[in-house]
Amino acid sequence: MSARCYRTRAASSLFLALCTLFAAHTFDSDAPSRRASACPVVVEPKPLRLLYQKNERIVVARVGNTELVQVEEGYTSVRTMMHVLENVKGNGAGQTLYVNHWADENGQSQTFVKEDRLLLFLRPGEHGDGAYEIEDEEYGVKKLSDAELKIYLKRIAELSAILRRQAQPDASELVEWFVRCAEEPATRWEGAYELSASANADASQDAADEETSETDEGESQEDVTGESEETSAADDNDEESATPVTVEVDTSSAQSESAQTESAAGEGENGAYPTLEQIKELPLRNRRDLDAADPAWIKLLTESQKQRLADAFFAAENIGKGEQLLLGLIENYGDPRLLPFLMRHLRRVENAPPYEAELWVTIIGRAVADRVVKKLAVEYSEKATYYEHDVMAESTDEGEATEDTMPTDAESKDGVDPQDALSARKRSVLLREFIVQAERATQL
Repeated sequence: MSARCYRTRAASSLFLALCTLFAAHTFDSDAPSRRASACPVVVEPKPLRLLYQKNERIVVARVGNTELVQVEEGYTSVRTMMHVLENVKGNGAGQTLYVNHWADENGQSQTFVKEDRLLLFLRPGEHGDGAYEIEDEEYGVKKLSDAELKIYLKRIAELSAILRRQAQPDASELVEWFVRCAEEPATRWEGAYELSASANADASQDAADEETSETDEGESQEDVTGESEETSAADDNDEESATPVTVEVDTSSAQSESAQTESAAGEGENGAYPTLEQIKELPLRNRRDLDAADPAWIKLLTESQKQRLADAFFAAENIGKGEQLLLGLIENYGDPRLLPFLMRHLRRVENAPPYEAELWVTIIGRAVADRVVKKLAVEYSEKATYYEHDVMAESTDEGEATEDTMPTDAESKDGVDPQDALSARKRSVLLREFIVQAERATQL
């Protein structure tokens, strides 16, 4: 089996988790602190809803000059001036603000390039100098075209209106907002991620409920067996069994905790989350993660909304991060366009299959009622390798990756590592064999 550490052998009910992992990972080959990592760097996703709620200020700004603040062990702390073009959320005096961030040893940043126009999600800095910080540049800094920025600003205005209308946003309104996000290529990932996370939460909840049910059923059977044995023992010793035993149970503590929980949680429509103050009063086991996706969201999707999600997916020319997540959602919609669509995209990448192709193969393998197709889908999942990350994974099993374990310019030809090319050819052979059999079985 491949040494790739991101691989997930999930059951079909958790397939969306694999989609999320494929769609959310990023290969950060330029960051010195991450370059030696054996796997894709998986950053905790921060969709637009959370970015809006968690950041005090949102602006459209143009990058200005950068000044050096401090140098620490190869990293450089810098402060960059931002010329505010539009204040989207929060109040701030003047037409400029400053952002503290890290740069390379030369004080250069790939994220903040002078004159770039960016949509920034900002929180107050920790140094008390009035500057701001960005929690995660992967999500909190967006460089957008004019058309994309227009869509983002529209979605933000809609979200702001939803959150202003009531303390706890209506779940149906949020779901409709997610769908509108997913319909537009610019914000597709934002909406698809939330719905996928909800589906994951729902599947996890169902699995937990099933496990609890099985446990309770097993305990019930043990109780019945135990009662039978006790009855038999009692028949053998009538005197002991006739002696009454009184057990006093103090329920005041449990009742008090139950009342405290009900009081702190409060009541609300659509299974409303408690407020932050109420959360602090709840016993730890009863606390609910306010950032987590609600498993109820995915159940609120109407047939019309599902159709809109499917139409958005099939209208896409390429399968990017957002489309990968939509794919996990619409797989079970029974849409006849799915297999031809995936087969067409597999043919496009058959010479050098990317990571994402494994998901497409898996879905086709599940959908096609052909034993050989299913067998080849499993073989592809097990045998497909990606040389550079496999080597790095193996090296870090015993320690940090070294320069000896990484491809070098001397080993490369036209920027392509020979071993990486070899892995691509092996994947190509596996994929072509799968495509031939799938075409034969589906007549596509």
